[in-house]
Amino acid sequence: MSDVKTWRLFTGFLVVPMVGCVAGNRPDFSVYGSESEGKTFYLDGAGNFGVGKESIPLGLAEGGYLGRVEHFIWTTYMGPLVDQMYLEHNRREARSLARRIERYKSRWPDRPVNIVALSAGTGIAVFALEEIRQGTHVDNVVLLSSSLSAAYPMAPALDRVDGGVYVFWSPDDPILRGVVPIVGTVDRAGFGAQSAGTFGMRLPPGTPERIRERYRKVHNVRWYPGPPRNMVDKVVKFNHAGTTSKAFIRELVAPILLLPDASTTSVRMGDSVRKSGSPGDRLSRMDPVRTAPHRASPRIGAESAHHAAHDAAPDRGATSPTRSASD
Repeated sequence: MSDVKTWRLFTGFLVVPMVGCVAGNRPDFSVYGSESEGKTFYLDGAGNFGVGKESIPLGLAEGGYLGRVEHFIWTTYMGPLVDQMYLEHNRREARSLARRIERYKSRWPDRPVNIVALSAGTGIAVFALEEIRQGTHVDNVVLLSSSLSAAYPMAPALDRVDGGVYVFWSPDDPILRGVVPIVGTVDRAGFGAQSAGTFGMRLPPGTPERIRERYRKVHNVRWYPGPPRNMVDKVVKFNHAGTTSKAFIRELVAPILLLPDASTTSVRMGDSVRKSGSPGDRLSRMDPVRTAPHRASPRIGAESAHHAAHDAAPDRGATSPTRSASD
């Protein structure tokens, strides 16, 4: 390796963590809602770049959510690669989040608590659910572009969720398809393991029926970026963090947190959402979930997400706002 390439590599390893130290810890400029109305914890992805730090609370507020959003910082401050791979640190941070959730519920026992997480942050979110003590529950969990392994055993986490776990996935995510299979999922499932953000959450092979029933709380929702109108549009809509845009959160995530009874009403496994200029291309129905058939490595919601996008009728049980997700 040449001296120039070595210097560039060394500089990159120094600069990227420094950016994370500053970006994710910037002041909260988007503070909305009240803790007396509920609370949502948001976990950024690896690197602590603060992606979604402003757009998540703003999108939720525009979507009608009245609670407070707290950005939970879990980074190692050593860069995105270390954040993704340092399992011991991540589980330690998950325990810290669990204690914070418990403190909030002890003060506001009747108020809803939700978790929204991006990429590697989805792993810490699920680990935190496993750490929450008996008697404390969260309402809904939204996993955006998750780098948790698709077959991660979710049963212990699901025991702490009263509503649902919503997994927004896309096979077109360049980070989850190209990088994560090489560096490994955030739960360290091994080389080549596929992520939930690429294929949706799957039942682990050989899952017994009593555990399979818990997976009725898991809802895989495929999302599609809309056609790009310009270069900036292409970068924003097709990148790994496109699910954190204000419009996406307003149209597709806020309605989930506002569900009156998410344990019985939910996005159906395999339903799809599309980001485009068409008002009909949005989350347009909330149907009860069906557990996938028992196979060696079944996919939750076996029906074609592509066809579901076209079959979903906007006027049938629509629960999301009428604005397009590209606004």
